[in-house]
Amino acid sequence: MTLPHGWLLSTLGVECDKPQYGWTASAKQTGEVKLLRTTDLTNGPLEWTTVPFCSEAPEELEKYIVKPNDLFISRAGSVGVSVLVENVEDNTPAVFASYLIRIRAGKNLLPTFLSLYLQSPQYWQQIRDLSAGATLANINAPKIKSISIPVPPLGEQQGIVATLEDHLSRLDKALAEVESSISRLREARLSWLQAEMAHLYDEGSLVQLSEVAESRLGKMLDAAKNVGVSTPYLRNINVQWGRIDCLDLDSAPMTQANLDELGLQLGDLLVCEGGEPGRCAIWTESHQTLGLVAFQKALHRVRAKAGYSTGFLALILEWHAKSGRLTPFITGTTIKHLPQEQLRKIPVPVIPLEQQRSLVAKYGTFIESQASIQSTLDKVKKQIRALKGSLLNLAFEGGLKD
Repeated sequence: MTLPHGWLLSTLGVECDKPQYGWTASAKQTGEVKLLRTTDLTNGPLEWTTVPFCSEAPEELEKYIVKPNDLFISRAGSVGVSVLVENVEDNTPAVFASYLIRIRAGKNLLPTFLSLYLQSPQYWQQIRDLSAGATLANINAPKIKSISIPVPPLGEQQGIVATLEDHLSRLDKALAEVESSISRLREARLSWLQAEMAHLYDEGSLVQLSEVAESRLGKMLDAAKNVGVSTPYLRNINVQWGRIDCLDLDSAPMTQANLDELGLQLGDLLVCEGGEPGRCAIWTESHQTLGLVAFQKALHRVRAKAGYSTGFLALILEWHAKSGRLTPFITGTTIKHLPQEQLRKIPVPVIPLEQQRSLVAKYGTFIESQASIQSTLDKVKKQIRALKGSLLNLAFEGGLKD
């Protein structure tokens, strides 16, 4: 990359203070020192009122204190995501948690310029390169120090920051409007489900899912322990609401006994046990062309018994999950699960099969009517994000004009 006259290509190790890992402690509701975590920084704007307290404050408190213009990079989970903390609470000290790495801009960098660079495609390409080949995606202090950064004179940095913030704020506003429209689509789906399903529970008789369907939880598939023909299998991430993504399946050698136990048939309902418990989709004819496919742990396979439609059971689970009715069946706090014994207890209305099929068909028609709107919104969102990336690229290559 050719940089403008007066610019320097450097690294974060040279231009920033030494990266520092955070303090290892658990969070609690009360205390004297707050604990800033990855989730506090990545779930929207930082709200100090919701940040929890440290279970145990560090003896070297000053070493971990969060100060204005500290920039934090997540080293696990949302790897590479960064947030600049511009303001801190006056009355309550805060330290940062161990899955965060703090960097501070040196004398040649404006904190806001550094923060914007850590949103650029150039930065993210380096994060991907540094994480490639790792068993678990992660980043550490030495890797952060190696990240390159263009360094213009401070006066030019100020101009770039002002121009970028102006343009990016407009794009972020447009993106927020698109996200709001997508959210309204989701609300419309929930309203449809509420209107069609609630009265079935209020007025009719109910049975447990175990009475109308058979269910089985998958198993961990270990290639080292299974001997047989290599067979593709579904994981939790392959199952989305109403669709199964089969483009990137893992495989493992499986015996015939494995396949008899974990194989899939036309019409099977796959339900997520973890991740987003209750998320589900049906194994259809279009998937059958893949041949033999199994399912791994963290997925339930549900097979409807005579008199019940798999599509209707999928509607039941979607309504429960999206309306909050599934909560009593979920275990865990930080990591949530839908255990098999709880799945089997979910109530199901007793209605004729034809009525079930009619509801499924009506919901399909409703979803199709929203599909073109959803597709358009997704394209607009992608275009806005691409435009932001192009703008950031231009800025850090020296091509941005006021």
